Amino acid sequence: MCSKKASKMPLVSIVVVSYRSSKYIISTLDSIAKQTYHNIELIITDDCSPDETIEVASNWIKCHSERFYAIKTVTSEKNTGISGNCNRGFSAAQGEYVKLIAADDLLKENCIEDMLNGIIEQKGDIAFCYEYVFYPQDELYLNTSHDKNLEVRPHAIGIYKCSPESMYKRMLTVNQFPAPTSFIRKEVFEALGGFDEKYPFTEDYPFWLKAIKSGAKIVFVPIYGVYYRKTDESISWRENKVLSPSQQRFQDDLSRFIREVRNPEMIRLGMEIPTRKVSQSVDIKPWDRKVIEWKEKAYKKGLPRFIRMLLVMLSPRLFGSKLNEIKVVVKRKIVSGTRRFKEKILSKIKEYIYSEPSNKLKRAGIYFSKVLDYKYAVAMRDDPNSNRHWLFLFLESVRLEYKYRKHKSSDQIRIVFVVHMLSLFSAIESIYRAMKDSNAFDVTLLIVPWRQPGMESRWHYADGLIEYMQMHNYPYVLGYENKRWRQILEFDPDGVFYQTPYEKQRPPVYSYNKTLAFPKIMYTPYGPWVMDKTVEDYISIGIDKPFFDLCWRSFVDKLTYELMDYAAPEYLSKCVLSGSPKVDFHIQPLPSARYCWKQELNKSTKRIIWLPRWGILEGRTSFMDYYKYFLGIINDKSIDFVMRPHPLMWGDIKRSKILNDAEIEKIKEEFQNTENSAIDENLDYREGLMSCDFMIADFSSIIYEYIPTGKPLIYTKKDNTLIDPRIMAACYVVTSQEELQMTVDLLISGQDPMRENREAVLRQLNYFPHRIANGIYIAQYISEHIYEK
Repeated sequence: MCSKKASKMPLVSIVVVSYRSSKYIISTLDSIAKQTYHNIELIITDDCSPDETIEVASNWIKCHSERFYAIKTVTSEKNTGISGNCNRGFSAAQGEYVKLIAADDLLKENCIEDMLNGIIEQKGDIAFCYEYVFYPQDELYLNTSHDKNLEVRPHAIGIYKCSPESMYKRMLTVNQFPAPTSFIRKEVFEALGGFDEKYPFTEDYPFWLKAIKSGAKIVFVPIYGVYYRKTDESISWRENKVLSPSQQRFQDDLSRFIREVRNPEMIRLGMEIPTRKVSQSVDIKPWDRKVIEWKEKAYKKGLPRFIRMLLVMLSPRLFGSKLNEIKVVVKRKIVSGTRRFKEKILSKIKEYIYSEPSNKLKRAGIYFSKVLDYKYAVAMRDDPNSNRHWLFLFLESVRLEYKYRKHKSSDQIRIVFVVHMLSLFSAIESIYRAMKDSNAFDVTLLIVPWRQPGMESRWHYADGLIEYMQMHNYPYVLGYENKRWRQILEFDPDGVFYQTPYEKQRPPVYSYNKTLAFPKIMYTPYGPWVMDKTVEDYISIGIDKPFFDLCWRSFVDKLTYELMDYAAPEYLSKCVLSGSPKVDFHIQPLPSARYCWKQELNKSTKRIIWLPRWGILEGRTSFMDYYKYFLGIINDKSIDFVMRPHPLMWGDIKRSKILNDAEIEKIKEEFQNTENSAIDENLDYREGLMSCDFMIADFSSIIYEYIPTGKPLIYTKKDNTLIDPRIMAACYVVTSQEELQMTVDLLISGQDPMRENREAVLRQLNYFPHRIANGIYIAQYISEHIYEK
């Protein structure tokens, strides 16, 4: 039995749900016995297994009965399915909280303790966490330092931060809660009536929807708590196309629930049903189907409005309550057809431009759009001769297009890099240097004016960009000089490197749409995707679909490749897993840079660099939380301290009106005027990363770049920032000044308990997949493939 001390803690009932589980149940029970939390009631509920599951479990119980508060075995005379089996286990449970686990899954040793603390701290009713996925051959690695190398099931944690209404709608679209990790307050489970036994093999999805709708608080605990086993018998997962009987029952139950409950609820809320075929979601008669076809033709062909209205008026008579559902399906088909039509038109334009002009009317449409863009671009420069200038620009564009039709490959591959920001140049600098040092390429750096949305109304050259090129002796060409715009086609390129999603920051003259029919468009992300995968964040990353429609190749790191596979798999064939060129400075010498430290390197001192970002009002920066703490520690002579703020941070603070100009200048002076403290505003940030002893940073892709140094990293987490759990595993995560102080003191003392975690994450993320600098690999790939059709 459990100790008296343990009995004072909340009682947690662990319900092991079994059916034909004799092969794996011992492993499951062993993982429960090893829990760091002690006040546990163990319940094994079996659904009339035909094998020896109960006998195997009973023998195990005889040897472990002293470990638990109580042990119960619940059996059934007939097979009732998962829902009934779980309900019997809940009925037998005495605990305040219940943890369900399948008899082939495993718990991490700290699962119950961390989940209980998390649900109590957040005052939740139902809690979830991350899970590892493993196969039978992986079992040796569980609960060891190697479990970081296991597969992590994709999980969108952004849903837990939604309002109940938004959460309900997102769950109607797709089930986003990982059932194996659920941790439920028993009182709430009973109030909701338990699992719906009408759907015996789909117990979780109906229950989660019912819980959200009733107002139950759903929370997330950011731990890895469960190992989810994948086998051929797993009902919700299959590798073969042929379904086993249990998998077929699961699919049938899920389809029936979607048809009877989910779809009508989505229609009631005016939501779009995620289905492609009418026949899958609506049971209609042949005559009714004929009317639907007429409606589709009416919308596609643009028939007179009175005919379309007549069809709409007939619909309620024919279909009744199914009208909205049919409308949604029809709309989806029309949208899909429109998208295919656009793609076809783009491909035709590309073919046409390369061929001799045969239809002047076709080209007129293309030229008209250019006229508008060129007039706008010239007007933004306040050119007094703008009326003549835009016409010259337009005619020059036409001349270059005709000239480009005769474009032929030469001994060298001609590449143009379109650059408008210094921070974006760091993403391609390694590629540029590799091409510049190779005889196979003729490269051009085209520096173009830009405009930061919401800040500057006129086009201008970014601060520090030209100076950086001059400092490193990189030859460049200005996009606008002496009242003249330089056009990309002047350089007769084979390929052009663009950056997205920054299209609106560049002048329209340099839009990728202007080169869609000519050189091959290439791209590498400004920074690796370090955020967790959530639906909202797919939008915020700016997966610019029109750009990717035209893009030839996108050279990406592992995290971004996974994101594209998850969010936009239709473009995955255009992605090359090359690794991020931004991390090449770890294996290649940096260009000469100015040092940011005031003091000479002294082994008795610790060098700390702090990188606060911008986003005060959005809650993305921790500057206001910690700057007073850092002003306190810079008086310690055993510390060399550098703050490197994001270039937009000071302006962001000023606009937020949290601090005025005088207060900002005072803070700057305090950091600058201390003997062993400085503010680093050098053009190249990488030297600071390489030379510090540890870094403290807000949410940023620089965290990803820093991990290969092998040095400690402190992540100052904000409530509304969602970071990939693998990146989190490499960081000391702090959320308060007290936690930050304890962590800094720990690292200064020479202790580093997270070292093995960082090494595991470094192996897992595979920074250099081809064992050479990523920029060199990209240059080699382009040289070998760019002339392929």
